[in-house]
Amino acid sequence: MGVILISLISFAAGRLTAPKTEKQAISIEKLGASSFENIISSQGLQASSTQKKKTQGLFVASKNSTKYYLPTCAGVKRIKEENKIWFNSKEEAEGLGYTPASNCPGL
Repeated sequence: MGVILISLISFAAGRLTAPKTEKQAISIEKLGASSFENIISSQGLQASSTQKKKTQGLFVASKNSTKYYLPTCAGVKRIKEENKIWFNSKEEAEGLGYTPASNCPGL
């Protein structure tokens, strides 16, 4: 019983003598779409629309997979943007060894 009592007293004394740190308040602001776009463009995160159009095609695949999809298929959401490969035709994708995804309707 004495060991437990001494432990509790030591713990309390340590907490009381610990240096105090001030916590900063967090403020949440409601941003409109234009504010969000300004933040992204100021940080250099937004690619220009012409660059996006150059890389997009009719079919998409992952560098790490052997399946290709339509851009509207659910499987495309799981592919990281930096791993996406775009094709203009089924023949182009199949010529590089990709096969149609079985869970993508319309292929």
